[in-house]
Amino acid sequence: MAKLKIKSDRKKNKKIAAPSHTKSFYRFSKDFPSVTDSEGFRDNEFIRNSPAKKASLNRRLIALFACVFAVTYIVMMLGFAISHLPIKKNNTENQDDIQASHILPGYNAVFLTGDILSHSSAEKLISELRMSGVDTVVIDFKDAEGNFYFKPSIGVSNDALFKASDNAASIVKQFRDADIDVFAKMSCFADDIYARNNQDNAAYVMVTPESGSSDQVKTLWYNTGADSHAWLDPFSNEIMYYLRTVITDVAEMNVDGIIFDHAVLPTAAETDNAVFSGAYGAEKTVNEQMISFINTLNSTYINCVTGITVPSDVIITSISEKKLPSAAFSGCDFIMPDARLSLMPDNTILDNMQYKKPSVSPNEFITQYISSITALLAESEEVNNISVFPILETSDSTLVQINAVSASGGNSYMLYNINMDYRILNK
Repeated sequence: MAKLKIKSDRKKNKKIAAPSHTKSFYRFSKDFPSVTDSEGFRDNEFIRNSPAKKASLNRRLIALFACVFAVTYIVMMLGFAISHLPIKKNNTENQDDIQASHILPGYNAVFLTGDILSHSSAEKLISELRMSGVDTVVIDFKDAEGNFYFKPSIGVSNDALFKASDNAASIVKQFRDADIDVFAKMSCFADDIYARNNQDNAAYVMVTPESGSSDQVKTLWYNTGADSHAWLDPFSNEIMYYLRTVITDVAEMNVDGIIFDHAVLPTAAETDNAVFSGAYGAEKTVNEQMISFINTLNSTYINCVTGITVPSDVIITSISEKKLPSAAFSGCDFIMPDARLSLMPDNTILDNMQYKKPSVSPNEFITQYISSITALLAESEEVNNISVFPILETSDSTLVQINAVSASGGNSYMLYNINMDYRILNK
């Protein structure tokens, strides 16, 4: 009776709760408990909490971690190796594909006069420009009149320092901290103030005085046209040292780029009677000497993006003659053709198409103007890695002009407005 009662009680207990133990059939398992009950059952709770079971789990976790680490390390090393592989150039004969690979990142730039470098803060202007979608500013650090907007390390006349500021480096930093690139525009060989004070190193003409004397006198030469200035002699070692020093000063302010302005004579000036003393007996023409100097500077400032401005009459002549302008051989990253409509002559001819007044059809004219010079660059086997960065101007057709740049295949432009009013971009 006692045995029957024990069995009956066991059946009742099974109905009340599921057992926490099972019959042991794997006595030689590593998880088999060292002690079993009198009936040969093993305790599942004991197995789960046994030291052997915990050690097994730890081993599995360690193995998993090792696998993850190994896979991660291999992926990282492969990525590092791939990133350092040499870039293979596409050998396609399609010039359009070749030219496209050389295009620099797009710049939506605006021109700012050097007066901004005298401000203590550019915070307000930076906010306005960012709202307008501007990512680059082109600032006059030295203009064609000879004014400096920063303090150069070389000694220059006091009248050249009238607008110079000690805040230039600080303003540059403020723009760059706001993720706006700063391009410094430097007028090179057009320099009224330096020419007046150093006439032996400037271009001149011989003129007959009004007094009636037959003796001609040496007079400082100014090119004709709307952008008339005195020009320095590019064959002069003194001029070379002067320009190299002031441009180095600007490069050391950590600007993102340097634009060499007035480094090409206007087409009309080449027919004038200007005399550059150093040109006598020289193997290079005046323009070739200027471009050679810019090429040397471009090789020096390898950490800066560099560009060179080109007058509109030089571009139009190049297009008509199907010949690249000398600026294309400067070694700079881009050329900046002057596409300001107000400076374009009436009855301008581009690729056999006459524009009686370019400003009347800005979209068509600018598209053709930029496309033509871009095509010359693409077709040339003499130059590589050079992009077109046109100079536009603010007017009622500003947005039309910007759209024309895109239509011509360009991705950069500089908007010129000395009044610094760029609200048109927000419309």
